[in-house]
Amino acid sequence: MRVARWALLAIGVLGFFLVLTAYVVYRALFGGSDPMFVTIEKTDVRQPPPPSIVLTDDDPSTHRPEFDPERIDSRPVGEWQVNASAAVIRIDSPMIRGDFEPELLRLYPSYAAAVEGNRSSRRIVLPSANLIDGVGKQIDDGLYAAIERAMLRDEAGNLAGTIAWVRRVQEALPSDSVARAYLQGARELAGDPATDDPALRSATDRHLQRFERAPLSTPAGFYTWNAELERCWRAFRYLQTALEEELEPVAREIAAVLASNAELADQAADIHGFYSLLSNPGTDLTPNDLIGAENETLKEIAARLQREATVTILPRSTSRETELFERLFPLGVPEGVDMMSELIRRIRSGEVDLTPAAGEGWYQHQAFALETLLDADRAQEADKLVLTAAYKRRLIEAFKALITKRRETHMRSMKTAEAMAAAPPPPESIAPRLRLEPAATYYLRTARAYRFVELLLASQLGDEALGRLKGLSADGERERSLRDELAAIVERSYGFYLVSCEDIGMAPALADDEGVDIAAAKQSALDWIANWQSDADLAIDTRVVVPVYVDPFAGKMRLWGTIGIRMAKLDASYVVGPKIRPADGSGDWIDVERYQLDGSEYLIPVDEFVEFEYPGTQIPTRDRFRAICDETGDRETFLQRFR
Repeated sequence: MRVARWALLAIGVLGFFLVLTAYVVYRALFGGSDPMFVTIEKTDVRQPPPPSIVLTDDDPSTHRPEFDPERIDSRPVGEWQVNASAAVIRIDSPMIRGDFEPELLRLYPSYAAAVEGNRSSRRIVLPSANLIDGVGKQIDDGLYAAIERAMLRDEAGNLAGTIAWVRRVQEALPSDSVARAYLQGARELAGDPATDDPALRSATDRHLQRFERAPLSTPAGFYTWNAELERCWRAFRYLQTALEEELEPVAREIAAVLASNAELADQAADIHGFYSLLSNPGTDLTPNDLIGAENETLKEIAARLQREATVTILPRSTSRETELFERLFPLGVPEGVDMMSELIRRIRSGEVDLTPAAGEGWYQHQAFALETLLDADRAQEADKLVLTAAYKRRLIEAFKALITKRRETHMRSMKTAEAMAAAPPPPESIAPRLRLEPAATYYLRTARAYRFVELLLASQLGDEALGRLKGLSADGERERSLRDELAAIVERSYGFYLVSCEDIGMAPALADDEGVDIAAAKQSALDWIANWQSDADLAIDTRVVVPVYVDPFAGKMRLWGTIGIRMAKLDASYVVGPKIRPADGSGDWIDVERYQLDGSEYLIPVDEFVEFEYPGTQIPTRDRFRAICDETGDRETFLQRFR
């Protein structure tokens, strides 16, 4: 009887545990209104890792612009005039949370696509400095491509064509000259018929093979638009070959021809000088430098002229970043070094000065325009804007992308009273009203850079040639002549400056001799702002890559690239409010009450910049680079591919 009782107890306990186990399994599989287990999702949102450059928010107390009663915004608010001359605007770029706003982190190939993909946002899409530069980039590429083609075809107005000059020099050389084969190589790369002279053929092939083995001999950038531009790249890049050591006799024999023919010597100087101004001067000797120096070595000539002991027919344009990187990394780039950060740090400290020196070219003027993005304290608008550290980081990212695009255009050449009536009711709120990203000094310097190249081309090519030549694109010629296109972008860039000045309540500070038609320039900018989303240039794939360092011994390159367009947030709010008065000009200026001050929220299209190491010594074409961007899809995946 006792055994039976224990048996029943054991069976009961076992049954209880079986039922409990079944219940737990059931709830785990099928859940219920009161689950035993709760899954908690935790989203870890962190600010991006701190940059190597320490940035801080501006101190509002140091921004106290003076009130100017005549500085009236042209846009009344209802029946009130607005005067923001003493106002100070806070500009921020809030962090984007990928869990809440994943659409803002998506990368697009063009500005137009990025804007179209974010039409549902509650924020107003504001033209960014990047986007405005995106239009200029298409003009820059088209202009440079047209000039290169004109120099190839001998259609550059007052300037002798480069290959036409090469032909004339070759014809003037003795039949046994070693320079004839070198110049024949340039001619054949440019599309001239191949020589059938056996001796000349053999020597020419050696020059061509040496060139094809050299780093960066493959066309890239806009030079892949068509076969003629590819010939421009190869022929002109070939003429940038350093004539030293075993190639020194080539330079000496060309110099001897120039010494006996003043016209060819002048043409050589004009071509070299033109490209030095179109991009930037080089540091090499020219064949003209060798005239009368037959008894000096290249090192002696270079020391006397303070140049490098190499000779090139066309200049290898230098730049501040090239000079810096050559000095910092003579033996290669150490692992983990970010070259862009090194450049930015030195620009901000003043060690690298982007101010164009006498004789420097268009590229340097363009780079100088970008400098203000790195140190807003140098900008005219510094007293009007209180920038957060986050927005300063956004400007640094803009610099990275835009200097990359600038270099890519120049790649082949390279080495912002008592009221008389009852006052209307004041506006309920006043907020900053930006029509484009507030980078006034950048826009001003960009206008001056375009004016520089406009005057350069007018003086060197002549007005007739400028009116005849058209910029190029991947699909052929652009609609307008270089003369008209340059005049338009000069005027519009000045207009961007004027509009940005008005947006933040700052008086424009143009030089006395700039001769800007202020009304026309501002209207040109306003017309573009009203219709910028239909600008065809913004629909063009804007992703580019450019080399900044080649290590032929390790068989790799360091490249800068822009891998797509995404959207960033830009917030504007008054730190010091504007003053208002009735729109008819009557009454005194009165402060806007603190409770009336509101903020503005915008989206701005921005480029995603990367620096990465690439195997080999040939630049990937735009098509290849863009295919990689499409395959990877985002920044981290892209960078992971090259780690």
